[in-house]
Amino acid sequence: MLMGILKVLRLPPQCTFWRFLASLHGSVAQQVLEVQRQMRQRVWEAAHVKLDSVTLDTDTTVHTVYGNQMGARKSYNPKNRGKKATSRC
Repeated sequence: MLMGILKVLRLPPQCTFWRFLASLHGSVAQQVLEVQRQMRQRVWEAAHVKLDSVTLDTDTTVHTVYGNQMGARKSYNPKNRGKKATSRC
């Protein structure tokens, strides 16, 4: 849905979003997170989904790979900048 609104082919990984928020002033980051929370709530309400709890996994572990393995791409890795790795973020 977001890709259609933004008219992009793919979204950056979640860790990129969190790094962006970390670079903002605290009050601006809180405002962005509040908009995100309200949008998520409206989507769940529109779909008539009622959940008691939700668990979000935000693991951003990077695994170094060698060769041209499926899913490998250059990712954020401050120790090895530009090195190909699979990123679960």
